[in-house]
Amino acid sequence: MDIKIKLNERLNQMVKEVGEEYQLSPDQIILNTLEHFIKDKKDFLVGRQFELKAIVRQKQLEYEKAEKALELHNATIANFDRQIEPTVVVEKPRVVVKPIEKKEDKLYIKRGKFGKQMFKFTDENLKTLKDEAQSYYYDTVVPQLQIKFNRNNKKSFYSSHSNQNMQKRNFKCWIGTTEKVDVVTARKIAERNEALVRKGLDPNEPQIDVETGKQIPLETDSGGMIMWKEFVAYRYTELDIMGIALEDNKVNVEQCKRKFRSGVFSNTAQQAFDMWKNDNMTIGQICHKQLMEAGTPEERPCSVANMLMSRILKAIWHFGTVEERSYIFKDGGES
Repeated sequence: MDIKIKLNERLNQMVKEVGEEYQLSPDQIILNTLEHFIKDKKDFLVGRQFELKAIVRQKQLEYEKAEKALELHNATIANFDRQIEPTVVVEKPRVVVKPIEKKEDKLYIKRGKFGKQMFKFTDENLKTLKDEAQSYYYDTVVPQLQIKFNRNNKKSFYSSHSNQNMQKRNFKCWIGTTEKVDVVTARKIAERNEALVRKGLDPNEPQIDVETGKQIPLETDSGGMIMWKEFVAYRYTELDIMGIALEDNKVNVEQCKRKFRSGVFSNTAQQAFDMWKNDNMTIGQICHKQLMEAGTPEERPCSVANMLMSRILKAIWHFGTVEERSYIFKDGGES
């Protein structure tokens, strides 16, 4: 194939000079040059690289422009379709709200020292707890407090104590059944018993009067049930516990609802109750403050029975709050 090449002025001058110098024709010079530098057909495009890139970029811009025009066209058609289509109301499915199921509180029982079964006592979990007779469980809040299973799943509170100076082995104090005594009260009694044991006093035995150092004599009613010694160390903060002790000893508190014989007896009862409530005194201490037959040769400390029945309990019924009366009287303290 014959090809004619038109050189620019610069290349034409160079070919002319080479031909004159080396006695070569223009065709030979061009052919030799091409044979030397052209090894592949792509080599012919070396000089067209930038021109080709410009062409490609131009084509890309044209494509992008066309693509945007197509998107705009499709959007116009879609908008037109929405305007002419009827509105369809789609009902949302009805949401059914299920009540949250209350999860039952699980009772976690852990093993303590010597295999003791322990958990935090509450009135609720003690009602549902079941086990065989002679089974024991201990409270994690007050470690001395325990429950013992009897027959027919009946349970009783006990407090367990240790004092090597009193006994080599632990000993227990009966508090009451779980049906009659709540957990809060049982804990108070267990702590009170523990305080006595630390002083070397057995809560199950007659106590010693702290004022005289003598054993308090056992006083009973005609039925032989009242043990007034139990009430010597009670303070006002233990009013709820004292109410249980009165019931356990079958004390007839209804007689405390009678009227005072005179204003003197009323004032004496109010004074005793005030010392018990506001001065943090025990019943035994008040017995030595308010004497019987004061100012006479027969002057002596007031008996516990008299202090309780004729003064403090009577003052609670006549002058106490509804809450205070409810701890002592079965009718809830309503006068």
